[in-house]
Amino acid sequence: MGLLQLFDRILGTTLAKNSTHSSEVKRARIIGVAMVKNEADIIELFIKINSRIFSEILILDHQSSDTTAAIITKCQSWGYRVKYKLLENDGSGFNQAEIMTNYIQQVAQDIDCDYIMPIDADEFPFIRPVEKILSQATRTCGYCLIPWVTYCPINDEYLSTTAPLYSNFRPRNFEPDQYYKVILTKDFAKTVKLTTGNHNVVEGEKYKPKKIKGILQHVPVRSAAQISSKAIIGSATLKITKNHKAGESFHWDDMAERISRKNMEISQAETLNIALNYAKLKKNKRTPRISFFTLYPPIGTPEDSIELKDLAKVDLRKNLEAFKLSQVATSQTP
Repeated sequence: MGLLQLFDRILGTTLAKNSTHSSEVKRARIIGVAMVKNEADIIELFIKINSRIFSEILILDHQSSDTTAAIITKCQSWGYRVKYKLLENDGSGFNQAEIMTNYIQQVAQDIDCDYIMPIDADEFPFIRPVEKILSQATRTCGYCLIPWVTYCPINDEYLSTTAPLYSNFRPRNFEPDQYYKVILTKDFAKTVKLTTGNHNVVEGEKYKPKKIKGILQHVPVRSAAQISSKAIIGSATLKITKNHKAGESFHWDDMAERISRKNMEISQAETLNIALNYAKLKKNKRTPRISFFTLYPPIGTPEDSIELKDLAKVDLRKNLEAFKLSQVATSQTP
């Protein structure tokens, strides 16, 4: 048995066995709300794994041009509690914080639940015991914060591996800049105003939210084609966002420039380097490494496979061409 296999077996019989991704009975009613765009390679696993902690997942599709919608429809046919809404492209610009704020306020009014968590398609909350931790963390404040832990690819065999997130990704040995995401109580969510990226609420410092003992497993970089598409389209989209602030998209711009210099053909080593440096502020010179010996659990279980592999393939050129055409159509809208 190799060292990596031994590592997986130890985690699989200890921490992972007790994960909210495996067998914990859900008692707290948590609604996951995700805004997605071109997440075909991960959306199936996002739904499968996160359905173990969320009572229901609500997905807002920001004009995906790939097979994201088709995969969501298939997951719905398999019985997963997922609702899908396609956002209109009315040419008025894109403001993620505003859209998520308005939608979550409406969800809090309409749906019977205990908590609402804004989440991205590359995020997987690991919280145990979830009910106790969230109840204690929100006792004196209407929301809490869960820390990001970024996981990196250890090979370029994403779609050829049975359980890619479980087998092929390991956490960084430290977060160069610690980011958090919010989890809201239903009552607090009725009037919440989110910041960009769901990292906090507006004027969050006055609420003094607790940082919970759990992690948000974060997988922003899965393959060269996926991160190239995400970075280039993400950078371009943020540049035309309403009320865009200078420097707000620094890591998107840096990644897009770096990938463009390589003519969108980056190696596995370069893909890993992007993951290791993801969202790192320029002032921080130290780069994390992959942590093979860690108490952090793997993502999901060994049974979490991608069944719709043909639909999960990332077509970089097609995504970029579709984005370009969408911008042309928007510019011609009266």
